[in-house]
Amino acid sequence: MTSGPDRDVPDTSLQRLAEHLELTYNEADQTLTDPRTAAAFRTAMDWAVQVMAGAQAQDLIGEEQQKALAALLAGSKEAVPLI
Repeated sequence: MTSGPDRDVPDTSLQRLAEHLELTYNEADQTLTDPRTAAAFRTAMDWAVQVMAGAQAQDLIGEEQQKALAALLAGSKEAVPLI
């Protein structure tokens, strides 16, 4: 999250997630500071949301579960700019 009039300090849990994501990518000799890697990560998160929607459509998970998982994946995308 960026600084602004309504938010001067990033959410620390989101910052911790960003750090964890970057460490995970670093272990694979990658970095989410690379624009192409970050774009691929965001695309993967979008795809995962679609998979969750498909699982919900097939009654494999409930609507509330699908929404919760989609929110977690969206949070992962929001963390990338904090790296």
